[in-house]
Amino acid sequence: PAAVDYLHAWRSPEGMRAEAYCHARVREAAAQLRFVWGTEDEDPAARMRAGLVATQEMVMLPRELVVYDTPGTPGDGLRGLLRDEYNVEAAIGNFGPDKGGAYVRLSFAVYNSARDVKRLRDAVMEILDDQRMGL
Repeated sequence: PAAVDYLHAWRSPEGMRAEAYCHARVREAAAQLRFVWGTEDEDPAARMRAGLVATQEMVMLPRELVVYDTPGTPGDGLRGLLRDEYNVEAAIGNFGPDKGGAYVRLSFAVYNSARDVKRLRDAVMEILDDQRMGL
């Protein structure tokens, strides 16, 4: 079909195929989020266990952020707030303290941009600030 043909023919300005481009961008985005959210000091082996699949990576959310979302279950928690208030669609899940905490499943496709990552990054920080202030 046309969408598959489009992705097969797509090239970045640098000449990268879609798979390689998206893989590189998700790694960059994940590193940026870990740095800003203060979760970059996580054990690299734990990060690998948390998962990287081609164009997706699990990124730990800020430890102080209150997250009640159940992994794999869309709901009204943080995922709903991000969607409704910030126009960000992201899979969120809290696996519990004994299994590493709360994560976002970061996905990247050719239509995503650095602006999308910034919107997610800043929305999470704003929600964290609101939680700290009791809002």
